[in-house]
Amino acid sequence: MNFTFSKPVGATSVKVECTENGGTRWVTYPSSLNEESTTFQIFINESYTFNMRIKLVVEGGMRAGDSNVVHFVLNH
Repeated sequence: MNFTFSKPVGATSVKVECTENGGTRWVTYPSSLNEESTTFQIFINESYTFNMRIKLVVEGGMRAGDSNVVHFVLNH
């Protein structure tokens, strides 16, 4: 799954967080994002059923803060 976002100019840290429990516990998804990044990919094993939320977390710069949450469900 590909995600595209505006460049987080001036960011000191950019990371992707995900949760599978409705947002009670967020974990960092392995990625190598920085202030030049505008896309990232998440690889999904389509043989699983899941209910996941993902957000971008930016520290520093004009776009600091959490992004909107993307919610997706895969049922088999």
